[in-house]
Amino acid sequence: MKRLRVLRCVPLALCLVAAACGGSTPSSPTPGPPPPSTPSNAFGQTAGRTIDVSGASNVAGTSITGDGLSPATADAGGAFTIFATGDAAAPRSASFAAAGYVTRQTWLRVPGPLAVVSLIPASFDLTAFNQMFRVSTLLRWTAAPPLRLETRTVQYASLDAGVMTAIDDQMTDAEATGLVTDLTWALPQLTGETFEGFASVTRQTAGAGAAVPLLNAGMITVVRVAGLTAGSGYWGYSRWQYAADGTITGGLTMLDRDFERSNSRYARSLRSHELGHALGYNHVMARPSVMNPAATIEPNDFDRLASRIAFQRLPGNQSPDADPAPGYSVNRMGGTWSQPVF
Repeated sequence: MKRLRVLRCVPLALCLVAAACGGSTPSSPTPGPPPPSTPSNAFGQTAGRTIDVSGASNVAGTSITGDGLSPATADAGGAFTIFATGDAAAPRSASFAAAGYVTRQTWLRVPGPLAVVSLIPASFDLTAFNQMFRVSTLLRWTAAPPLRLETRTVQYASLDAGVMTAIDDQMTDAEATGLVTDLTWALPQLTGETFEGFASVTRQTAGAGAAVPLLNAGMITVVRVAGLTAGSGYWGYSRWQYAADGTITGGLTMLDRDFERSNSRYARSLRSHELGHALGYNHVMARPSVMNPAATIEPNDFDRLASRIAFQRLPGNQSPDADPAPGYSVNRMGGTWSQPVF
């Protein structure tokens, strides 16, 4: 239901595939398009492909322009070869524009390895996407976070409290298992299948009367709170922290103990919603989403596709589709940024 603010990161590896189809054979071969001519002053070249963010199709006719780049156009299969003039160790700014797609401003290494550039359909709801991921710039985790479950209930103090006091009440083993199961179910759907599971899952049981730290760096902490709804009006409340580059570095999810034990039909949707906040996502107002403030909708098709797009972009990506600099390129393999695989 509620959350605090945070920031961003990502790219992708993909094989180029050709397929033969049946059909009549012409009496003489039909020549294909001529290969691009090499400019006389070319320093190097890079090959690549433009694809739809869904991974289901290539994007033909994409126009590629940029800093020190000879203009190029992707063929019917989305493939392109682009040349550059002058030696440039750093990635070059590049623009990828295609009919029916949002123009992407990104960075391309020429010469460099194969570049795979995903484009967002113009029909996609960018308003809702921006509400969820890019209030200013894109925020997200860049690696699967560990999950820490505090099984001891804490007493509500305030929404922004750094610690709360453990009371003489705790989750049963079945309650803890059910909570972890729901969060693990939601995680891939909220990360474009990038995170198939948490980096680790640990249970912690504080002693009654102990001060329990809530928002912890490097993990998502989940805790039940006695009096959360009575004190705030919320079934759940989450906070997160992030680095200057938009990378989420810690998350907290608080769940009202009595709501958790009420057998509500919205228990899983609330848990999924609060996990979204702990991952760095904001409320969506423009359309039905797991991130609607009511927290009564489980992850849907929009949420899954939006998350897929977010995890094809680096933290710091800005609307409509501009990747941050420096140090990033769509054809950089390995290192800090890795290309997401469809």
